[in-house]
Order: sequence, then structure tokens, then C-alpha cells
Amino acid sequence: MSVPTTRREAGREVEDPRYRYLKGFQSKRLRDTYDDFASRPKYASACYFFFEEIYSTEDTTDRDESFRKIYGTVQRFLGGEVVESMTRLIELQELTIKLDMRILDVLLEREAPVEFGMETYESAYKLSENYQERVRQIELLEFTLRLIHKISHRFGIGMVLKGLRSACVLLGHTRMVDFLMSGYKAFADLKSIEPLVSAMSQRERERLDRIWALEIP
Repeated sequence: MSVPTTRREAGREVEDPRYRYLKGFQSKRLRDTYDDFASRPKYASACYFFFEEIYSTEDTTDRDESFRKIYGTVQRFLGGEVVESMTRLIELQELTIKLDMRILDVLLEREAPVEFGMETYESAYKLSENYQERVRQIELLEFTLRLIHKISHRFGIGMVLKGLRSACVLLGHTRMVDFLMSGYKAFADLKSIEPLVSAMSQRERERLDRIWALEIP
């Protein structure tokens, strides 16, 4: 299994104030869409992990680079499933950045204001013309959440992660292990992730198809 290459930064776009507004806008949209789950104690930690770790508005470049550097150590400690989940997570985040950059390009082409509304956002979303990549994004999200939940229920995984973190401290790369530990804590007490993952899959696919059916002036 190959490790994803380092993502290409798009400095011009990232510096545009619309980019940060776009990230915040999308984060709020996710929170509003899944508030019915986040407001339930049973799913609160899992939703927080989803909002703050997987779809973080912060730059995850350092964390993803940390995984690349400790790839062999993670594989020795935790095996192929964990490596697969981290590889797919990086793929998800690199794809998400690519899709965000495309939306930003459309916003700039259409001279959208820095603080735009839902109509402007959905128009740019459709005009990005990347339906299949959006489907792939949803598939990666489903896969990643299910696998991290499964890993979190491995017997003794908490102790193994602590041992892995100690090894990574010596290597100077702990951010990815901290991410794994956050996932473990978020999902360890959640018996089934399926209601949340199924709702996310259905809602995101329905939203995607609704936007693609819009008539854009």
C-alpha cells in the first residue's frame, strides 16, 4: 500500500479571505445538518470528532505529513487496518481541499462577495462540475468513519495507542497518533456507528443530487 504524496499547496487561493469564509461556511452547514445527532449524548463525541478532526477548518498538513513519517511504526504497532484508515483519511482531506479550491475558483470567477450566502455557494458548488469526485468524497467519509469506529473497539487498543505515542515522541511526530487517540475516545463507548454513517450518506447524497438539479443563471 502506498502512502499519499504531499499535497500541493495553492497559496494564492488560500490567502484569499473567501477561502477561510468558505471553510467556516461549510463547517456551519455540517453542524446544522447533523445537529439532531450532535445534540444527543450518545453521538456527541462522534460528531465532535467528525466536525473538529475529519472536517477541521484548520490546516492538517503537519498531521498528514506526520503520518507519512511514522508510516512504518504505525504498521508495526497497529497493522494494516489502521494504515488503511489513515491513508484513506489523507485521501479524503486532499480531495476535500481540491474540491474547496475549485469552489473558490468559481467564486472568484463570478466575483462573489467575501461573505456569501447559500444560493451563491450552491451555484459555485454545481458549477465546479465534479459530481463523481463529490460521490468519492462521501464514500471516503463513510469508509473512514466505519473503520476508525471498528479499530476503536479492538481489545486493548487504548494501551497499544499509548505505546505507539511513546515511540512517536522519540521520533518527534505525535500529531497523527493524537488524532487516532481522539478517534478512540470518541468512538470507544459508541456501540454502533451505523445510524450516524447511514444518515450522513443519505443526507449528503440527497443534497448533492438536489444541488446538481439546480438551474444556475
